[in-house]
Amino acid sequence: MFEELKKTVLKSIPEYNWLTVDQKEFVSKKIEKMKIHALYTNLSDLEKKENNSAIHRYTMEKFNYYWNKIHAIRARYLDRIRNYLSPSDVSLSPLPAFMPSAYYQRQENHGGDISSKFGSLGFVLGHEVLHSISVIGIRWDENGNILNSEFSTALSNKIIAKTDCLQEQYGKDESTRHKVKKSDSLDEIVADSGAITMSFKTYKRLSSKLAGHGSQDPDATHKHDQSLFHHFAQ
Repeated sequence: MFEELKKTVLKSIPEYNWLTVDQKEFVSKKIEKMKIHALYTNLSDLEKKENNSAIHRYTMEKFNYYWNKIHAIRARYLDRIRNYLSPSDVSLSPLPAFMPSAYYQRQENHGGDISSKFGSLGFVLGHEVLHSISVIGIRWDENGNILNSEFSTALSNKIIAKTDCLQEQYGKDESTRHKVKKSDSLDEIVADSGAITMSFKTYKRLSSKLAGHGSQDPDATHKHDQSLFHHFAQ
């Protein structure tokens, strides 16, 4: 799912005519280099502390819930032991941040069709992908190095300039009006808006691919589309 979402984002980038060729190349490189990790931290800290965490950069195995859980438990205790041995190195895995239970609960995901999965987990993954090229995330390059340059500033300003409609929409609500112009709020809004768009596009592309050349029932297609947005809303 993660790789398919990346493909959709990469295919969409050339359509952004308001970006220069260099900016499109920069954004594409960031997306191409993205990987999905379980139990990672985004805390900025010393490399020694990063390496001390047993769970840093543990790659998930697709469709293998129990194997991932075993590694999670093992990593948790190894990290705790290492922290006891080296008290100066604070653990980077405070409980229970390492376990995203909302998306590991079998009763919520068991038997779900492709539309429901893209409406829930697909949206969450897309949200994180879009963060990397949003208002704030665009200030870092594909290797995680912060950019203090006119290039990143200009690119960030271009993205902000494209949020007028979102600012107007969220600005109508009194509870969000005072936050809507803040960079961190805009970053979340852009990630949300882009995530549901990319998740839906990915779902439609894969659905068409799975259907092949067979005819599709318009009513059934409409119901599946509704299911995606229903699970997104939940």
